[in-house]
Amino acid sequence: MWTRIVLKPWWTRALTAAGVFAIVVAAGWCARGLPADPPESWLFTLAKHIASIMIFGLLAAAFTSNSHNVYTNALAGLDPAQRSAAVDAAFRGPVPGDARVRDAAIRVAGCRIYSARSWRVMLILTVPAAGAAVATDAWQSWSLRDWICAAAVLGVTASAWYEWLRAQHRIQTLREPAPEKL
Repeated sequence: MWTRIVLKPWWTRALTAAGVFAIVVAAGWCARGLPADPPESWLFTLAKHIASIMIFGLLAAAFTSNSHNVYTNALAGLDPAQRSAAVDAAFRGPVPGDARVRDAAIRVAGCRIYSARSWRVMLILTVPAAGAAVATDAWQSWSLRDWICAAAVLGVTASAWYEWLRAQHRIQTLREPAPEKL
């Protein structure tokens, strides 16, 4: 699904990211509740949150523009049905019979490997920091939010490793010769 979002124009990526972040912000408001006597007006607070949601969406669109270009180039020259088949084949299903679609699927899976590799490297650097916090008993003063953030970082790291292995296996499957029909 992420690949299909990255293939969309910048404004669609921005709206999607802003929508997801808005849900997170709204869930945070619902979980904490609104303060009884806020230091600032609710209208100003709402405007700050809307501005942060919009900025987050624009930043997400900007940070995914390189991936958008890479995936678009990997699928260049295919019609929409072939593009969809190539993206599907890059993740699952039978190996496409059309050589152009199979080659595009291999390129898309290669992009997935590159993306997962960079996420692995970025996130694996945070795991020693969490290990140091546990080793020094700093974890005893962690709040629930700290535990949730640590679990999220470890979960994203594990999923990046899994995605990297899965994409490598998918490329091997796509490169195998198709079985001959009798």
